[in-house]
Amino acid sequence: MVRLDPRIVRPERHARDLPAGKTGQLVQLDALANVQEGVGARQINHFNRVPSFTLSASLTPGLAQGEALDSLDAVAKQVLPPGTTTALAGESREYKESGSAIYFAFIIALIVVFMVLASQFESLVHR
Repeated sequence: MVRLDPRIVRPERHARDLPAGKTGQLVQLDALANVQEGVGARQINHFNRVPSFTLSASLTPGLAQGEALDSLDAVAKQVLPPGTTTALAGESREYKESGSAIYFAFIIALIVVFMVLASQFESLVHR
């Protein structure tokens, strides 16, 4: 793909340019490629080798972060095509990760309390 500045040259003019081939002989460019004028994205962002886009937003007053993330996931399932994945960043990612970590911490705390009580009473089962 060749990007030309349309203010300086017209793409149709370059169809007759003569690049050098393998043997060094000059070849007309229109014999090798079709020249078409079109528009495209300035840049295509990628995340894990997949085209991606970034959506930035702020919370409205009175809306909790968990509710906002749940509604964002619901809208993404309705709007985005099947097979599309979403990934969070920043405070949103930390919020989701800490939500699952709190259950783990609670279970560990219960085990520690049970072990402390068992050591105090010198028994795993109270009789």
